[in-house]
Amino acid sequence: MTPWLGLVVLLGSWSLGDWGAEACTCSPSHPQDAFCNSDIVIRAKVVGKKLVKEGPFGTLVYTIKQMKMYRGFTKMPHVQYIHTEASESLCGLKLEVNKYQYLLTGRVYDGKMYTGLCNFVERWDQLTLSQRKGLNYRYHLGCNC
Repeated sequence: MTPWLGLVVLLGSWSLGDWGAEACTCSPSHPQDAFCNSDIVIRAKVVGKKLVKEGPFGTLVYTIKQMKMYRGFTKMPHVQYIHTEASESLCGLKLEVNKYQYLLTGRVYDGKMYTGLCNFVERWDQLTLSQRKGLNYRYHLGCNC
């Protein structure tokens, strides 16, 4: 093998290695920022899950039981399904069915709610008392700052 060909192979393998290591990356946000920057903020329990073949990697559609809506009444008064990428490397969520209640934030596109790892999603029992009070009483007051 000539030295130039060896160099091309070496550089090519570094480049391919970088592409293969791509993953979902997002900067964490404060719950109030997530609240204010989301179309929908709800508390819900996941009651079903289905893989839909939309796009090259598929979409997971979670069926939920909405417990409470904190934001988004005008965009979508009742949410029954949550859409997310099927792959975690594309920022898709993995939620437990019939196990926990979640605080879910997301966007509305074409009448559907979408969320992912870059949205604020947390198990309800993991939220602090201050975060729960913020959702109910305070977070909406700071959205127009």
